[in-house]
Amino acid sequence: MRSTLLLGAMLVLGVSPVALASEEAVTRDEMKVLLERLEAAERTVSELRQRLEERDRQEDAEETFQERPEPLRPDPRWNQRIDELVAKWSAEQADAPAAEPPQEKPRVELIARTQIDWLGFPQSTRGVDFIDNPTTGNAPPDRWLFRRLWLGAKGQLTQTSRFAVEIDFADPSHVLLRDAYLARDSLPVLSTVIVGNQKRPLGLAALNSSRDEIFMERPTVVDAFNENLRRSGIVSYGVHDDERSTHALGVYLTDDIAGDGEYTGDFFTNWSLNSRLTRLLWYDEASHGRGYWHLGIANMAANNSQQAAGPPLNQARFFTWPELRTRQPWLDTGSIADVPGWDTLGGEFWLNLGSLTIMSEYLKTWVFRSSDRNLSFDGWYVLVAYLITGEHHPYDKQRAVLAPLEPYERFFLVRGEGGRPCFGQGAWEVAVRYSHVDLSDRGVLGGVEDNVTLAANWYLNEHSRLQVNYVLGSIRDRADVGGYTAGQFVGWGTRFSLDY
Repeated sequence: MRSTLLLGAMLVLGVSPVALASEEAVTRDEMKVLLERLEAAERTVSELRQRLEERDRQEDAEETFQERPEPLRPDPRWNQRIDELVAKWSAEQADAPAAEPPQEKPRVELIARTQIDWLGFPQSTRGVDFIDNPTTGNAPPDRWLFRRLWLGAKGQLTQTSRFAVEIDFADPSHVLLRDAYLARDSLPVLSTVIVGNQKRPLGLAALNSSRDEIFMERPTVVDAFNENLRRSGIVSYGVHDDERSTHALGVYLTDDIAGDGEYTGDFFTNWSLNSRLTRLLWYDEASHGRGYWHLGIANMAANNSQQAAGPPLNQARFFTWPELRTRQPWLDTGSIADVPGWDTLGGEFWLNLGSLTIMSEYLKTWVFRSSDRNLSFDGWYVLVAYLITGEHHPYDKQRAVLAPLEPYERFFLVRGEGGRPCFGQGAWEVAVRYSHVDLSDRGVLGGVEDNVTLAANWYLNEHSRLQVNYVLGSIRDRADVGGYTAGQFVGWGTRFSLDY
């Protein structure tokens, strides 16, 4: 250690070891003095280093520290001026009319619906034979037909206006107009207004699309009081109470213009006032609508006055087909004279519990006659359906009707690995319906019909379906045809449908 200190002292003092080696030997006292001087030099260096570090810290602190300036105090007049400008702008916005949403390019899409039926009546009594063929009395024939063959277009003209046009080509010799309307949405008070040829809001089954109906045909009572479903008119639709309630209120022509597209006569004497109210008493949001309970009421008050000139129009006629489409109606009141108007009232019940659907309606019509006692006709149905593959029938909250069903698994059949077939099952459903309609009263013998219909439905995907119906029916209290006023029948039907 001392040799190290000695070497350091010599370097500090500028003494070279080589020089020392050439001089005389250093005495003990001289060595002591050298060591003391070395220790003093080390203390000096340490103090200088500490002072330098302290000065560096002070300079860093002075560079990073800046004194905060005193905050600006706004002029009170500025706040007053801002408040005045905000109040003026708010008043101008309140008085200004609501702006139209930004215009977009019209969007148009083609639509089509094809329904191909194969029908047969393996059993029928003579009464039914004469009802179907009054001249010959032949049994109802088997039929293969296009039940519907619709082509059309629908689209969005702006964010709040839309249109639809559908034409039925099922009978090439008699093309029919179906939907042909313009609609305006998001209106104050009226919500949605539709003008043109459209369905009258008279009951649940009437408003359900044929694409979504559980059976091949609607119940007999629907056609009896709302023949062909559509009329030209103007209607307001609305949805309320967080999509729990709906309303429909409209005025329609009583004449059907589907065949020629025009009406000739006095609109103010041949019209109907239609209304419908629905309420969704329960809707299971947690299961995305697998459970719900719907109630509804609908009414049609029809005015059927006489024209000022020409033949009288104050006649009424009510008729309907069986629940397999035949060539002509099997129940028919014929023309009822001196009828200035009639009124139809209906009630709707619909309960859905998962895959189980229960649906029922009752409709009653009062026919007012000016020269005789009034008449009353009625009808009802109840159906139960079950989807054995687990799906459910969705609820359309905007229109309070059936929504399209989407299978959990679409049907497909392909060759897989090793030549094994691979397939998807689609959705399968079974259903039963009982229906009743009475068109006979006070000497008017339109007939009374009861039907039991069994159904099996195979939903291949959301656009196509195969249906099989089996119908047991009876007719009584009908006007005499070929000497018969009653009859029974058994019928079956198969339908393949495609919709897009």
